Amino acid sequence: VPGMLHIGGPDRQTSFSILHSPEWRSKNTFRVNEYFSISSDNEVLERFSKGDAPLNWRMFLGMCTWGTNQLENEINGLGSSKSNISWCTSTCDPELVFETDLEDIWDVALERCSLEFAQNFML
Repeated sequence: VPGMLHIGGPDRQTSFSILHSPEWRSKNTFRVNEYFSISSDNEVLERFSKGDAPLNWRMFLGMCTWGTNQLENEINGLGSSKSNISWCTSTCDPELVFETDLEDIWDVALERCSLEFAQNFML
């Protein structure tokens, strides 16, 4: 929801970043794919205060970080947990990220994950 600051994760809790639609750029913008970009430089807040903002965005303080190969290993069930399944993953799109009510986003993502799992792995 525009205007809200979200917790991005337990690491680098003073680090500020914005996940946003790709039509907008700053000095430090990384284009993730055709739907998402991430920006994290000092000019962002000043530009936002002047009304210069992406069409869609979520603002975060903090982030999650992983060591080399750690994320891939966890997703593939090779993490340090005792379970072979560490992550539920699914496709993602701007509607889920920017338009889904925050109180519902986890349920919607989990339902999507369940449907994709059933389509891909069940007979």
